[in-house]
Amino acid sequence: MGNLVGYEGLQARLTAIGDTKLQVRALGLFTVREARLHVARKTGTTGRTIRLARVTEDTATVEVGGAGALLEHGTRPHIIRPRNRKTLRWPAKGTPVTLGGRARTGAVRSLGRGAFAFAKLVRHPGTRAQPFLIPAARKAVETIGAAQIIERWNRAS
Repeated sequence: MGNLVGYEGLQARLTAIGDTKLQVRALGLFTVREARLHVARKTGTTGRTIRLARVTEDTATVEVGGAGALLEHGTRPHIIRPRNRKTLRWPAKGTPVTLGGRARTGAVRSLGRGAFAFAKLVRHPGTRAQPFLIPAARKAVETIGAAQIIERWNRAS
């Protein structure tokens, strides 16, 4: 590699940077923290699924389960059809429900079938995006940034 111009300087800089895994892990953990703080909450399930999955020298992978992708990007209008039955069923307007959306047992006992609404299909209007993961990653880079890595790189020149 002696004939490659700048090779020695590049190697000196890469050696000076050293292990970047700690800084990348810090970025990933900060992203997880911010995402959990800003995710849309109804039941809290999606927030509990946000985690730091993998960390390498140059990447940190944050995973989100549940409705994470739907919340982050939203949904387009679509038709909902029953899969295993002839009709769809959900708690009717005014029926007391749990946080998960199920009709409360007492309401079902007192209202009977009137506690539910039925339909063969539903035209869902879509859901607006409520981004939380990408803004969290941007804030992590703004707050922690790669300043330490860049500083080591510049010092090695």
